[in-house]
Amino acid sequence: MPISTIGIAGAIASGKSTVSSLLAEKLGNCNIIDVDSLAKSIYRKDSSAIQGLVDIFGKKAVPDGIVPDFSLIGDIVFSDSSCMDRLNNLMFPKIRSEIQSIIENKKKDTIGIVDAAILFDCGLDKFCDYIILVCSETASRINRLVKKDPGIGKEKARLIIAGQKIHIDHEKVDRIIENDEKIASLSEELDKIADEIKRS
Repeated sequence: MPISTIGIAGAIASGKSTVSSLLAEKLGNCNIIDVDSLAKSIYRKDSSAIQGLVDIFGKKAVPDGIVPDFSLIGDIVFSDSSCMDRLNNLMFPKIRSEIQSIIENKKKDTIGIVDAAILFDCGLDKFCDYIILVCSETASRINRLVKKDPGIGKEKARLIIAGQKIHIDHEKVDRIIENDEKIASLSEELDKIADEIKRS
């Protein structure tokens, strides 16, 4: 059976977006679904999601009543597991529904690539025919976070990494990529994976 949906799992700053982009280039005709961006789009169109944030974090989480303060929310959930659980209970069903709709309505010859740290926690793995786990050393992840947002600083980056708790179901992972080498090595590894997927 041809592979039509690929899941890219891994911890924050492991390089999932880079893997997704490179793999899409090699496979062609792909639709990358960035779950972080998708979640933010849900807040823009779903008033119940905004109200849910206010219920969990207070009005300070949405100071103008429209746009969430994602930096504040991130600081809270990465240090308070109970708030993280409540946020997940609010958003996971909404995210699953959106992903399912996107996958069901995509063109038959298009491959969907689901880029999500929460792939297993949110149950998105059930939509995937092939799953890649991206791993990276903590030092590399810290450097990526700081490079993406220099205002974070290395100490905060360490706290963010330590605070993220995600579940990985290794029995469902088809390939593991160690993303600590140069981009050329990563590209070569993805060439092999792309060939494998094309032959499926």
